[in-house]
Amino acid sequence: SGLEQAADLAESVATLEAVQAELKGKVVDAAWNTDVVATRQALATHTGLLKALSRDYRRAKALVRSLLVDANTPSTETVRLLDVLMKGQAAAARVRDGDAFGRSAFGADWRPEKSSSAPLLALVEWMRTLRGLGSEPRLIAGRIAERTEAGARALRVRKVIDIGRPMIEGFWNDLGHLAPSMLGDVASAERASLQLMEEKARSVAQADEASQGVLAGVPDQLSDRLELVRRLGALQNLAREIDAAEGLGISAFGSSWR
Repeated sequence: SGLEQAADLAESVATLEAVQAELKGKVVDAAWNTDVVATRQALATHTGLLKALSRDYRRAKALVRSLLVDANTPSTETVRLLDVLMKGQAAAARVRDGDAFGRSAFGADWRPEKSSSAPLLALVEWMRTLRGLGSEPRLIAGRIAERTEAGARALRVRKVIDIGRPMIEGFWNDLGHLAPSMLGDVASAERASLQLMEEKARSVAQADEASQGVLAGVPDQLSDRLELVRRLGALQNLAREIDAAEGLGISAFGSSWR
């Protein structure tokens, strides 16, 4: 689909960015336009003491010296850098091949190999949220002038989700087997109503605050705290029963009743 094509193109830009960052200061600009497949193969296969006798190896070493900033880079590191370079070259080729589609999908944010991946990935993420609404909203969204703003907002929402997910899942786990029934008869934290979860969380927070207000020392274990609260409740019930029987107490015990 067009959305997946846009996602693949944005990922290619992200890959290209990462490779460019890793190879910065390690290879010369000409390396990006050089076919290094045979060179990499020659260096990887000729590793013995007689490798210098191989014409392919000598050619590979000569080419590598012209491509690497540090001509004394060890062979194993050279092979790794060539692997990274080929990965970047492949990503750059995909970006160039997708230029027409990129201009159509990303508008002003698309600058082929000079594109920044962040707004592209954010826009794709936002477009994914419109899946359930059919194709028309995505087509409209793809034409609006505020695509960069929409993408930035989607990125912020994603960050909020990433921050909130551990807390939501932690609260769900703390509720144990009661979680599904307490949070709307759902099977997982992802399907729970945030509003209902907030209400339950507030109730728990209020109970925590109240227990800290009446207990001289709050146990670390929740089960111990619950036991103290139960005992306190039982004592309060006894106190109310005694107060209710004040008349009988005075009649039975006279001045000894207090």
